[in-house]
Amino acid sequence: GGRRHDVFLVTTSYGKTLAIDAASGSVLWTFAPAGYSSWAGSARITNSTSVVDGARRYVYAAAPDGKVHKLRVSDGAEVRTGAWPVAITRLPAREKVGPALNVAHGLVLEATGPENIDTVVVDGRILKRGGKLAALDTPKVVAGARAALAGVRERTKWR
Repeated sequence: GGRRHDVFLVTTSYGKTLAIDAASGSVLWTFAPAGYSSWAGSARITNSTSVVDGARRYVYAAAPDGKVHKLRVSDGAEVRTGAWPVAITRLPAREKVGPALNVAHGLVLEATGPENIDTVVVDGRILKRGGKLAALDTPKVVAGARAALAGVRERTKWR
């Protein structure tokens, strides 16, 4: 085994992840996901930051391929067992992975914008289908919001 290092783990906007020795600045290892060369330098990016699990064994990194990759902190090797890497979008050429990844209770969490969600089901009710709200009457919600704003303006004499 290698020796212990204090490291910075960083993921670039094109999904390349590096372990950088905190003391010397030397690169200890680099991981580039398959397909990296096809989107490097293009508009296809990720703004997501990587995250390390609580045991400091794995770093999870998003890439413009629409997947979260599980890498060993010790050497950057990609874990390809089970479901890894995990696809988090079906349209990676269009949908950017933006928010930071997080780890909680053994789960890797990623947030997304509503434009990237196709279907939402809560307690058996379909709230969104085909990317469109199914459970809300959008014109009614907008009319209600406008009426509420008008009421606030009236009460505060704000015009």
